[in-house]
Amino acid sequence: MSKKKKSNNYQPSNIPVLFFDGGSRGNPGKAAGAAVILMPDGVCHSVSEFLDFATNNEAEYTGLIVGLQEAKALGLQELQVKGDSNLVVNQVNGVWKINSDRLRSLCNQARSLSRSFQKVTINWIPRDQNKLADAAANQCMNQGFGSSNSFQRQKKTPVAENISSEIEPAIANTPAGIEPTIAQIIKL
Repeated sequence: MSKKKKSNNYQPSNIPVLFFDGGSRGNPGKAAGAAVILMPDGVCHSVSEFLDFATNNEAEYTGLIVGLQEAKALGLQELQVKGDSNLVVNQVNGVWKINSDRLRSLCNQARSLSRSFQKVTINWIPRDQNKLADAAANQCMNQGFGSSNSFQRQKKTPVAENISSEIEPAIANTPAGIEPTIAQIIKL
């Protein structure tokens, strides 16, 4: 896992934010789930998993699960989780019922991981505010095509390597004395 640090004075929140996403080409088909964890100091961690054959919803759950596993490995105690899948967010939060045995198993795994933190909130965000996780999932799918492995776990920061160039303009264009929100930064 590589890290990229940006400005020392940048701190959008004192709680890390985990963005998750997943996608499937064929639905079901070749798929990937990914998560990007944005730390309060601007350090960004990215993790993704290639799935040889999965639905879009299974890939979304995979993104959440690998993200929670990464957050746990980093020793985080509190976490804001954000994703653009209404289904995953509402099922994990217990708002929507789960009809599929496969999704039920993935949901239970995500809930179990969530309980390992002192505090976790899981909220839906619009797709255009989830660009980092979307890019990580797409890169994983692109790299996974032609792979002979069903599952390929990657701990790279494909987006983090360029995150400073994306975040710096948002910070630079923020009026003095006003801290940019993560939503403003992600909308670049």
